[in-house]
Amino acid sequence: MTIAYFLTYQGPHDDADAFRDWFDGKPMETLRALPKARAIEHYVPEESSDPYLNDGPGPLLMVQVDFDDIGDVECAISGGAFRSEIADTSKIPVPNISLTHDALETRWWAVGGDDKPRPRTAPVSYVVRYYPPAEDEQAFIDFYVTHHPQILARLPRIRNVLCYMRLDWKDSAGIERANTMIGNEVVFDSLQDLNDSLKDDIRHELRDDYKQFPPFSGKVTHFAMTRRRVYP
Repeated sequence: MTIAYFLTYQGPHDDADAFRDWFDGKPMETLRALPKARAIEHYVPEESSDPYLNDGPGPLLMVQVDFDDIGDVECAISGGAFRSEIADTSKIPVPNISLTHDALETRWWAVGGDDKPRPRTAPVSYVVRYYPPAEDEQAFIDFYVTHHPQILARLPRIRNVLCYMRLDWKDSAGIERANTMIGNEVVFDSLQDLNDSLKDDIRHELRDDYKQFPPFSGKVTHFAMTRRRVYP
Protein backbone atom coordinates (compact mmCIF):
# COMPACT_ATOMS: atom_id res chain seq x y z
CA MET A 1 0.00 0.00 0.00
CA THR A 2 1.08 3.58 -0.67
CA ILE A 3 -0.28 6.47 1.36
CA ALA A 4 -0.02 9.82 -0.45
CA TYR A 5 0.24 12.79 1.91
CA PHE A 6 -0.58 16.05 0.10
CA LEU A 7 0.25 19.64 1.01
CA THR A 8 -1.59 22.15 -1.19
CA TYR A 9 -0.69 25.85 -1.23
CA GLN A 10 -3.05 28.42 -2.75
CA GLY A 11 -2.33 32.10 -3.29
CA PRO A 12 -1.64 34.91 -5.78
CA HIS A 13 0.14 33.60 -8.84
CA ASP A 14 2.10 36.86 -9.15
CA ASP A 15 4.07 35.64 -6.13
CA ALA A 16 4.57 32.08 -7.36
CA ASP A 17 8.31 32.28 -8.01
CA ALA A 18 9.08 33.90 -4.67
CA PHE A 19 6.94 31.38 -2.84
CA ARG A 20 8.51 28.36 -4.53
CA ASP A 21 12.02 29.71 -3.95
CA TRP A 22 11.22 29.93 -0.25
CA PHE A 23 9.67 26.46 -0.17
CA ASP A 24 12.72 24.88 -1.81
CA GLY A 25 14.77 25.96 1.22
CA LYS A 26 13.95 25.01 4.81
CA PRO A 27 10.50 23.48 4.15
CA MET A 28 11.89 21.15 1.49
CA GLU A 29 14.78 20.23 3.76
CA THR A 30 12.26 19.40 6.49
CA LEU A 31 10.21 17.16 4.20
CA ARG A 32 13.31 15.29 2.99
CA ALA A 33 14.16 14.52 6.61
CA LEU A 34 10.72 13.11 7.53
CA PRO A 35 11.07 9.60 8.94
CA LYS A 36 9.96 6.84 6.53
CA ALA A 37 9.13 9.23 3.65
CA ARG A 38 9.62 7.17 0.48
CA ALA A 39 9.31 9.82 -2.22
CA ILE A 40 8.46 13.50 -2.68
CA GLU A 41 7.07 15.16 -5.81
CA HIS A 42 6.26 18.78 -6.64
CA TYR A 43 3.26 19.76 -8.78
CA VAL A 44 3.06 23.23 -10.36
CA PRO A 45 0.13 24.51 -12.46
CA GLU A 46 -0.19 24.55 -16.24
CA GLU A 47 -2.92 25.84 -18.55
CA SER A 48 -5.05 23.06 -19.99
CA SER A 49 -7.60 23.22 -22.78
CA ASP A 50 -10.65 21.33 -21.51
CA PRO A 51 -13.77 21.70 -23.69
CA TYR A 52 -16.06 21.12 -20.71
CA LEU A 53 -14.32 22.82 -17.79
CA ASN A 54 -12.28 25.82 -16.73
CA ASP A 55 -11.54 25.81 -13.01
CA GLY A 56 -9.11 28.70 -13.26
CA PRO A 57 -5.49 28.69 -12.10
CA GLY A 58 -4.40 25.71 -10.04
CA PRO A 59 -2.63 25.72 -6.69
CA LEU A 60 0.67 27.59 -6.44
CA LEU A 61 2.24 24.32 -5.36
CA MET A 62 1.09 20.84 -4.48
CA VAL A 63 3.51 18.47 -2.75
CA GLN A 64 3.02 14.71 -2.52
CA VAL A 65 4.95 12.73 0.09
CA ASP A 66 4.59 8.94 -0.13
CA PHE A 67 4.61 6.64 2.91
CA ASP A 68 3.99 2.92 3.39
CA ASP A 69 1.16 3.28 5.91
CA ILE A 70 -0.98 5.87 7.64
CA GLY A 71 0.85 5.44 10.95
CA ASP A 72 4.03 6.69 9.28
CA VAL A 73 2.18 9.81 8.11
CA GLU A 74 0.75 10.47 11.57
CA CYS A 75 4.19 10.14 13.13
CA ALA A 76 5.89 12.36 10.53
CA ILE A 77 3.49 15.29 10.86
CA SER A 78 3.56 15.21 14.65
CA GLY A 79 7.29 16.03 14.84
CA GLY A 80 8.59 19.36 16.03
CA ALA A 81 10.42 20.22 12.81
CA PHE A 82 7.32 19.59 10.71
CA ARG A 83 5.13 21.66 12.99
CA SER A 84 7.68 24.51 13.01
CA GLU A 85 8.69 24.63 9.34
CA ILE A 86 5.55 23.38 7.54
CA ALA A 87 2.49 23.72 9.76
CA ASP A 88 3.45 27.21 11.02
CA THR A 89 2.32 29.21 7.99
CA SER A 90 3.32 32.50 9.66
CA LYS A 91 6.84 31.78 8.40
CA ILE A 92 5.78 32.01 4.75
CA PRO A 93 7.37 35.25 3.48
CA VAL A 94 4.73 35.76 0.77
CA PRO A 95 1.32 37.21 1.80
CA ASN A 96 -2.09 35.63 1.39
CA ILE A 97 -0.95 32.00 1.11
CA SER A 98 -3.28 29.28 2.43
CA LEU A 99 -2.37 25.67 3.16
CA THR A 100 -4.45 22.49 3.33
CA HIS A 101 -3.38 18.88 3.69
CA ASP A 102 -4.76 15.37 3.26
CA ALA A 103 -3.67 11.73 3.51
CA LEU A 104 -5.12 9.33 0.93
CA GLU A 105 -4.61 5.73 -0.14
CA THR A 106 -3.27 5.43 -3.69
CA ARG A 107 -4.88 2.96 -6.12
CA TRP A 108 -3.61 2.31 -9.66
CA TRP A 109 -5.26 1.12 -12.85
CA ALA A 110 -3.59 -0.44 -15.89
CA VAL A 111 -3.87 1.51 -19.17
CA GLY A 112 -3.48 0.82 -22.87
CA GLY A 113 -4.22 -2.88 -22.61
CA ASP A 114 -1.42 -3.50 -20.09
CA ASP A 115 -1.82 -6.29 -17.54
CA LYS A 116 -0.63 -4.10 -14.66
CA PRO A 117 -0.10 -0.39 -13.98
CA ARG A 118 3.08 1.27 -15.20
CA PRO A 119 5.40 3.32 -12.99
CA ARG A 120 4.45 7.00 -12.93
CA THR A 121 7.29 8.67 -14.83
CA ALA A 122 5.50 10.88 -17.37
CA PRO A 123 5.53 14.49 -16.07
CA VAL A 124 2.07 15.97 -16.78
CA SER A 125 -0.89 15.21 -14.50
CA TYR A 126 -4.53 16.23 -14.67
CA VAL A 127 -5.37 16.46 -10.97
CA VAL A 128 -9.05 16.04 -10.04
CA ARG A 129 -10.58 16.24 -6.57
CA TYR A 130 -14.18 15.58 -5.46
CA TYR A 131 -15.36 17.03 -2.16
CA PRO A 132 -18.41 16.28 0.01
CA PRO A 133 -21.26 16.38 0.54
CA ALA A 134 -22.74 13.41 -1.28
CA GLU A 135 -26.14 11.90 -0.61
CA ASP A 136 -24.39 8.57 0.07
CA GLU A 137 -20.63 9.03 0.08
CA GLN A 138 -19.74 5.34 -0.08
CA ALA A 139 -22.18 4.75 -2.94
CA PHE A 140 -20.57 7.64 -4.81
CA ILE A 141 -17.06 6.25 -4.31
CA ASP A 142 -18.09 2.70 -5.23
CA PHE A 143 -19.74 3.87 -8.45
CA TYR A 144 -16.78 6.05 -9.34
CA VAL A 145 -14.08 3.39 -8.98
CA THR A 146 -16.09 0.77 -10.89
CA HIS A 147 -16.83 3.06 -13.86
CA HIS A 148 -14.67 6.14 -14.31
CA PRO A 149 -11.04 4.85 -14.18
CA GLN A 150 -11.88 2.15 -16.72
CA ILE A 151 -12.97 4.82 -19.23
CA LEU A 152 -10.01 7.07 -18.40
CA ALA A 153 -7.65 4.17 -19.15
CA ARG A 154 -8.76 4.28 -22.79
CA LEU A 155 -7.76 7.91 -23.39
CA PRO A 156 -5.18 8.22 -26.19
CA ARG A 157 -1.52 8.37 -25.08
CA ILE A 158 -2.44 8.04 -21.40
CA ARG A 159 0.37 6.73 -19.19
CA ASN A 160 -1.28 6.32 -15.77
CA VAL A 161 -4.65 6.37 -14.02
CA LEU A 162 -4.66 6.76 -10.23
CA CYS A 163 -7.34 7.27 -7.61
CA TYR A 164 -6.79 8.61 -4.12
CA MET A 165 -9.10 7.10 -1.53
CA ARG A 166 -10.27 8.68 1.72
CA LEU A 167 -8.84 7.33 5.00
CA ASP A 168 -9.42 7.73 8.71
CA TRP A 169 -6.30 9.28 10.24
CA LYS A 170 -5.12 11.19 13.28
CA ASP A 171 -4.17 14.76 12.43
CA SER A 172 -1.98 16.50 14.99
CA ALA A 173 -0.37 19.10 12.72
CA GLY A 174 -2.98 21.84 13.05
CA ILE A 175 -3.27 22.37 9.27
CA GLU A 176 -6.70 22.74 7.66
CA ARG A 177 -7.82 19.46 6.11
CA ALA A 178 -8.63 19.41 2.40
CA ASN A 179 -11.40 16.87 3.17
CA THR A 180 -11.14 15.08 -0.18
CA MET A 181 -13.92 12.57 -0.85
CA ILE A 182 -12.02 10.94 -3.72
CA GLY A 183 -9.14 12.10 -5.92
CA ASN A 184 -8.23 11.16 -9.46
CA GLU A 185 -5.10 11.71 -11.56
CA VAL A 186 -4.38 10.93 -15.19
CA VAL A 187 -0.82 11.23 -16.45
CA PHE A 188 0.63 12.11 -19.87
CA ASP A 189 4.01 12.71 -21.49
CA SER A 190 3.19 16.33 -22.38
CA LEU A 191 0.62 19.07 -21.95
CA GLN A 192 -0.20 18.70 -25.64
CA ASP A 193 -1.01 15.01 -25.17
CA LEU A 194 -3.28 15.90 -22.25
CA ASN A 195 -5.06 18.63 -24.21
CA ASP A 196 -5.52 16.36 -27.22
CA SER A 197 -7.02 13.66 -25.00
CA LEU A 198 -9.43 16.14 -23.45
CA LYS A 199 -10.87 16.71 -26.92
CA ASP A 200 -11.12 13.01 -27.80
CA ASP A 201 -14.50 11.26 -28.12
CA ILE A 202 -13.71 9.32 -24.93
CA ARG A 203 -13.88 12.64 -23.07
CA HIS A 204 -17.55 12.79 -24.07
CA GLU A 205 -18.04 9.29 -22.65
CA LEU A 206 -16.53 10.51 -19.40
CA ARG A 207 -19.02 13.38 -19.22
CA ASP A 208 -21.88 10.96 -19.85
CA ASP A 209 -20.57 8.78 -17.02
CA TYR A 210 -20.30 11.85 -14.79
CA LYS A 211 -23.99 12.49 -15.32
CA GLN A 212 -24.72 9.03 -13.89
CA PHE A 213 -22.82 9.60 -10.62
CA PRO A 214 -24.88 9.12 -7.45
CA PRO A 215 -26.17 12.48 -6.18
CA PHE A 216 -23.58 14.84 -4.72
CA SER A 217 -23.41 18.60 -4.30
CA GLY A 218 -19.77 19.13 -3.36
CA LYS A 219 -17.10 20.99 -5.28
CA VAL A 220 -15.04 19.32 -8.04
CA THR A 221 -11.71 20.74 -9.24
CA HIS A 222 -9.63 19.90 -12.33
CA PHE A 223 -6.08 21.25 -12.72
CA ALA A 224 -3.34 20.46 -15.22
CA MET A 225 0.01 20.34 -13.42
CA THR A 226 3.62 19.48 -14.20
CA ARG A 227 5.04 17.02 -11.71
CA ARG A 228 8.72 16.69 -10.71
CA ARG A 229 10.37 14.13 -8.44
CA VAL A 230 12.48 15.94 -5.85
CA TYR A 231 13.29 13.07 -3.47
CA PRO A 232 15.06 10.69 -3.69
